[in-house]
Amino acid sequence: MNFNNDIQDLIMGLYRPSIFYIPSSLFPNASEKAKEGFKEFRVTDELAVLKITGDISYIENCIPTIELLNKQNNLDNNIFQLHKFQDQLKKDSFEFILNNYLKNVAACKYVYDWLKNNLNSISNVNEEITNLFNLQYELTKQHIEKLQSLFLVTKPIENEKLENVIEHTSNIISDKKFNTVIKNIGNKKYRRRKQKLTEKEVDVYLLQTVFQVDFSQIK
Repeated sequence: MNFNNDIQDLIMGLYRPSIFYIPSSLFPNASEKAKEGFKEFRVTDELAVLKITGDISYIENCIPTIELLNKQNNLDNNIFQLHKFQDQLKKDSFEFILNNYLKNVAACKYVYDWLKNNLNSISNVNEEITNLFNLQYELTKQHIEKLQSLFLVTKPIENEKLENVIEHTSNIISDKKFNTVIKNIGNKKYRRRKQKLTEKEVDVYLLQTVFQVDFSQIK
């Protein structure tokens, strides 16, 4: 059993599916050229859905309400997997997985809350979209309550490092490789050279950038 893979599978199950947007406020120091590139390629402030398959679609290319129908099932499946780990693993090994998962659930709840409370920065948001952002937050909140009850979690499930989304992404924004992509996003020659990211790479990038998952903390 590979702890790293087990935790990553649980995290993928936690965030798939999700409705989201990448707020432009994540990039306060981006150049005007980069901002133009973001707008041209619909990188920031655009509503999208991370599907259960790992694919990402803009909301006009899918039916968000249908896509989010599997949210509850995925969260329940994660609880089922945790029960299996509890039966199969020694106590300290299971607690390692559980504690890592709890941190990510807290981060997920925080980000969902932030996204739903900042929808006023996004255009073309209707009542259905607002309800979906509220729904994924409420489902995650209920998921936390189930975890506390089923696994006798006595400590509050919190992530003290997540004071706000912008501050939490400072390390990503200062990363050299990330900034190379930002600086060259409007460069056609650079875009032609880029290799297509694999589904897993897209998932990891999205989880790290938007949903604040820190895979470096998973040993």
